[in-house]
Amino acid sequence: MPQEPNPRSRPTGLGYRGAFLRGPGNREWIAFKGIVSLKTAAGFETRSDVPREFENALLASAPAGLLPPDVLRNE
Repeated sequence: MPQEPNPRSRPTGLGYRGAFLRGPGNREWIAFKGIVSLKTAAGFETRSDVPREFENALLASAPAGLLPPDVLRNE
């Protein structure tokens, strides 16, 4: 994924706020509307994922029935 020079801010309020994954070493990936961010102890990196492949892969990995059907639909 290419670097995103102008990361968008995270959403506020109610509703869908993206998907996230926490890994070893307190690494956290956050995906929302075509932007994927990696947060580590060393800093923050943001990438562009316009087709939302990473976000959709995270959502698809959730156990069946855990997420509302509307979340699984692309906008």
